[in-house]
Amino acid sequence: MEFFIKENLHEKSYFLTGKNFFFHRYADSGFKTKWTGFWKIPRKYLEYFAFKINGKWLSPKNCKLISYKGYLATHFYQEEEFEVEENIFVPKDFASLAVVLTIRNKLEKEFSVKFESEIAINIREKFENWHNRTYSIKVDNGKIEISSEKGNVIFTSIPKGKIELYPNYKDHYPNNEKQRCFIPGNYLIKLILPPKKSNSIIFVFGFGEKESIASKNLEQTISNLDELIKERKNEIESLFEKNKIKTNFENLEDLFRISLLGLNSLFMEFPFGKNLIAGLPWYIEFWGRDSLWSSLGLIEIGEFEKVKEILETFSKFEKNEMIPNFIDYYKNVSYNSIDSSLLFPIVFEKYVFYSKDLNFLKEKIEILERIFFFLSQRENENGFIYSNSNETWMDTIERNGYPIEIQALYIQSLISFSKLLNLLKDQRSSKVLKKAKTTLKNLKEFWIENEGFYEDSLGKRFFSINPIFLNLFDLDKNFKKSFSYIEKNFKTKFGISCISKKEEIFDSSSYHLGACWAWLLPIYLYYPLKVGNFEEVKRILNLIKDFSLKGAISNIPEVWNSQNGSLIVKKPLGREISSLSQAWNYGMLIYFIDRLLLGIDIDSFQNLITISPLIPNNFYIERRKRIGNDWINLKIEKKGNRINFDYSSKQNKKYKIIVKPKI
Repeated sequence: MEFFIKENLHEKSYFLTGKNFFFHRYADSGFKTKWTGFWKIPRKYLEYFAFKINGKWLSPKNCKLISYKGYLATHFYQEEEFEVEENIFVPKDFASLAVVLTIRNKLEKEFSVKFESEIAINIREKFENWHNRTYSIKVDNGKIEISSEKGNVIFTSIPKGKIELYPNYKDHYPNNEKQRCFIPGNYLIKLILPPKKSNSIIFVFGFGEKESIASKNLEQTISNLDELIKERKNEIESLFEKNKIKTNFENLEDLFRISLLGLNSLFMEFPFGKNLIAGLPWYIEFWGRDSLWSSLGLIEIGEFEKVKEILETFSKFEKNEMIPNFIDYYKNVSYNSIDSSLLFPIVFEKYVFYSKDLNFLKEKIEILERIFFFLSQRENENGFIYSNSNETWMDTIERNGYPIEIQALYIQSLISFSKLLNLLKDQRSSKVLKKAKTTLKNLKEFWIENEGFYEDSLGKRFFSINPIFLNLFDLDKNFKKSFSYIEKNFKTKFGISCISKKEEIFDSSSYHLGACWAWLLPIYLYYPLKVGNFEEVKRILNLIKDFSLKGAISNIPEVWNSQNGSLIVKKPLGREISSLSQAWNYGMLIYFIDRLLLGIDIDSFQNLITISPLIPNNFYIERRKRIGNDWINLKIEKKGNRINFDYSSKQNKKYKIIVKPKI
């Protein structure tokens, strides 16, 4: 999947990621914010690099085009005498960066090249800004090592160059935020290019907490660069092949593949476990609700091992019967989230039924029991769960009480727990299911008849988008009325607002008081699917596709202004650009396609596939899915009122197929 961008390069950026590191840069070649550069989580290492050929900088002024493949970014520069193709690559397993510059002589005569570079180092923690840190330099056989107490950067080139040392500390203001970086000097290479001929310069950086680690990352990348690039290419191609999709529904294939790339890029390894970081460039921690919502998509694409790692990581940090909200690289943990604990059993149930991993359930059943003991302590007489302020996904506003999406998650978590208990032949299963049904009946307490919609929190007469979570789990018996209300009070040209437009405090640019959240759009689409409004489905999918190229190429931003589509939003500490890539955006898009649109549900214990598709006439799709250790090729199409379904199994297994209407 390759993107070629030549318009508005100054507005777009991209990410290249590895095991626990990422590189962020703008498409026009600029390093424009304190978040651009190279990060080995949890620290930044490289502030920027800049190259000059015969006195002319490679810069936004002469960068005319970028190609982005998910694992490789290529900038194309044009000058009268020469052109440059600059390939940027980050390996999967080594904290390093390779920059391959191919310089072509456009003249009919020999061209002498004086290549100069400025390398700016800024080794700092995430929340540091300007700092008075001292760096040292060591030059050894063409390798330049810059170090501080925070870490090391080593760089070199092929062919080797020479550095003119004039170390200096530079204050600069990317995006008007004061930063301090260290520049060791001018790195110089000279070449002679014959007429109309090309030659390449390879720059390689190694990063690490210690000199030995940075050196190893550098050497591994230099000695294996071609093979490492090939491995990343094969990784992406294998990802697409494993999760093959072919359909005639507009934008579905592209969004599915963008989501595959997004989830793959954000799955990272910390010393204590593997998980999804919530997003880039600044949500570089493991967030409970984000990872668990995203896991619903990972399960649909057969990434069972990754989901098990996620569940395992959060299990390690379960405390006081709660699943963490947040774990950073240094193992700082917070538990101020109610939805992490509610999502854990929902994801656990999906994982077990898709993967057939009964042993994992037996191993973790006590954690599930503890979670439900904790939740039961927060119940009121209607079975509703109490949430303290800032414990929900709308964590910048006060929502203490009984938020409606928390009740939806609780009911669904009880249903999931009941299914898991039933697998273990535990007699408590029926009791837990009965409790879920009782709480579901009591949801009428949230319904405001004269509005034709549910209030956000019990007894507060405030209207947010959160009732969509009832519909997500098929708990909304009033879904047609709910959809009508949403269309009148939430729908905008740029999606849906997170609170009703008629609320006095509505602000289309406010983070939790009116902006449009990308991860909610696939959930919202379940309404038009149910009523057969496929034009609205296409509109929203087209909108998401447009936004996947608006901020970071092939990435879907966290949130935007619901009235004008701007990525600048208001947060408690001020206005800032939206996070440019968010894991749950990708997870929920995949979940929408497989679970809501196609209606696929899997029980690997019974070798059972149930499909309840909500698809338009003449719809066609082919999907490859995983059941246990088997991969199956599915074909679904609709002709008139007839759903045609076919499959083939890699292991030649026979599956029982049930096709039933959703509504």
